[in-house]
Parts: sequence; C-alpha cells; structure tokens
Amino acid sequence: MKFTRISYAVLAIVLFCGGTLALTQESDPTRETTDGASYVSRTRAVDDAGSRAEKEAERLVSLPPEKIVLLLKQESGLLLEVKKLVVRRAYSQGRVLDPKDLTDDAIFRLVRYDEEVRALVMQQIVDRGYVQAKPTREELLKEAEAQQQLAEKSAGQKYPYDYSQNND
Repeated sequence: MKFTRISYAVLAIVLFCGGTLALTQESDPTRETTDGASYVSRTRAVDDAGSRAEKEAERLVSLPPEKIVLLLKQESGLLLEVKKLVVRRAYSQGRVLDPKDLTDDAIFRLVRYDEEVRALVMQQIVDRGYVQAKPTREELLKEAEAQQQLAEKSAGQKYPYDYSQNND
C-alpha cells in the first residue's frame, strides 16, 4: 500500500513536470526548432504576400484620382489598356457597353468616382512600371546577396576549353 502511494506520487510529479516543460517550450513564439524555423514561421497559415489583407490593401489603395487621370492623359497606351480593362470588367458582369461609355472623359469620370475601377487602373499602372516604390533596405540586401551568389557561382565555373589563345 505504501509503495503504491509513493509510485503514484512520483508518477504525478513526473507528469506535472513534463507537462510544464512542454508548455514552456511551446509558449515561446521566437524559439527556433532544430531545422532553424521559428514557431511563428511554422504556424503562419498564409504567406503575407498572398493574404486576404494584402489583396484588400491592393484593392483599396490607389493614387489620388487626379494623378491617375493626368497619367492616363499623358500615356495613350495605358489609356487604351484601361479601356480594354473596363470592357472586360463590364462583360464579366454581363453588361454590354455603349461606345459612349468608352470615351476618354467617361473613363476619367470612372476613375474619379468609382473606387473599384480606380484600384484596377492603379494595378495596371503598377504592373506596367509607371509607378514604383523604392526598395526597402531588406529588399536591397536580398538583391545584393543574390547577385553575390550569382557572381560566386559564375566565377567558380571552369571552362573546358581556353578560347583566349590563338592556336594557328
């Protein structure tokens, strides 16, 4: 009887200590695992670049309407692409456009008053490189590292033939 009480007490202490240790290890979100990944990076469900918040920010954020209109007035190729975008959007919604809906002034009006059209136009402006944000320090560092790795890789390649000598 005395032996079983002691064994139950020891078992309870071991279980309690083991459970407490497991909880403290899981509660540190910055702790790295054996493969070098932190708890936060292992439990992130979606990459930030493809998250709903990122998509919503892309949809809602744009330059002021007058700047977009000014850019469209200066860049006729961009204006043409925006008109095609408006036609595609209307057809996807089951609407047929009247040619009067595609005049330059009608497009400018849409950009001024329709936030969704403005966001779509803004996406075209960014995708085509008319507006580009300067890279962050982190992005510059990654780019420099990638270029350095590429340079090291190309310097390490040996060419089987020496083309620099003239073998006449």
